[in-house]
Amino acid sequence: MDKMTPINNEEYKLYSGDFNQNLRFIEVMELLETNPRIVSNKIGCSVSGVNVFTSPQRPKKITTDFIKKLESVMPFLNTDFIVYGEDHKPFIKKPTKEEAESFKVKYGVKSPTKKGINQERCSRVYEVRMMMSETQLSFAEKLGVERHLISAIEGCRQNPSIDLLILMRRIMNINLWWVMTGEEEMKLDFQASDVGKIRELEHENKVLKRVVEKLSLD
Repeated sequence: MDKMTPINNEEYKLYSGDFNQNLRFIEVMELLETNPRIVSNKIGCSVSGVNVFTSPQRPKKITTDFIKKLESVMPFLNTDFIVYGEDHKPFIKKPTKEEAESFKVKYGVKSPTKKGINQERCSRVYEVRMMMSETQLSFAEKLGVERHLISAIEGCRQNPSIDLLILMRRIMNINLWWVMTGEEEMKLDFQASDVGKIRELEHENKVLKRVVEKLSLD
């Protein structure tokens, strides 16, 4: 089970400063609310052919050929943004509704994923972020985790860990049971200033962690 300990970016080549084009490609995917599986289907390659540019530990520098393939399926894409940086806007024009929908991840729709991935729980993490109007980066920063973890969860490549769910409960007042099962309300009905309830939840979280760990095995 993943531990929610801070990740040193220096251990991940993707964030070394040598892969800024890759990071800007990831930003484009976030803007489109898409994932490597959908992009790979669009350009006609394997998922690994896209993941190789987004891997935190062993990334490959994005290629001119790959950028051309993106341009061929994204007529709205400003390739100068990926190549040269933030002096350029990501899109030369706003994607049409049809274009945007064709790239957007359809949560709740059955699709091939890794064995053991709970798509519903992953989609509820995405729902929380959308409710809070956060980007993946700002959402991750609020929780004290790395953006690629949130991206992996929303892309149904990794289950949200128990520790992450408890962080969402403590920091964002998110109902842990709702994330796990979809039952009850998303938000808890107390404020962070309510010290008594916070203390009560600290104790309850210890119990819930054992319960959720058991549930996560199913």
